[in-house]
Amino acid sequence: MAPLRGSRTERLNADRPEARSTLGRFYARRGLSVDAEAEYKAALRLSPQYVPAAINLADLYRQLGRDREGEGVLRAAVAGSPRDAGLHYSLGLVLTRLKRPADALAELARWPSSSLNGRDMPMSMPSGCIRPVGQARP
Repeated sequence: MAPLRGSRTERLNADRPEARSTLGRFYARRGLSVDAEAEYKAALRLSPQYVPAAINLADLYRQLGRDREGEGVLRAAVAGSPRDAGLHYSLGLVLTRLKRPADALAELARWPSSSLNGRDMPMSMPSGCIRPVGQARP
């Protein structure tokens, strides 16, 4: 596990997944990927349902070219929080990068219906990006 080198407050709150995830972001921004990974994993050990840590860990894996590991993290998170729209969206993006369009399309098609009120929808989804597999771009 990475040494806690963040702020005094973050070190005092090391038993909270939010603090560990914040520390992970702190390390990731500084290019300390090993420490960031350790903090995100620590956050998920404290609370496997803590979605921000799962998404941030998957994103770190993306940056490191380890999308297959990111897929595993996100699938575990979806199993624990199946109604979280952000998880379905993130998993769909990982599957797209892994060149599994049918799986990606299925996951991306789930994220609108997984949102309770539409407010947590990702805002960066380009219009028209979800279309039947095999259909050519316009």
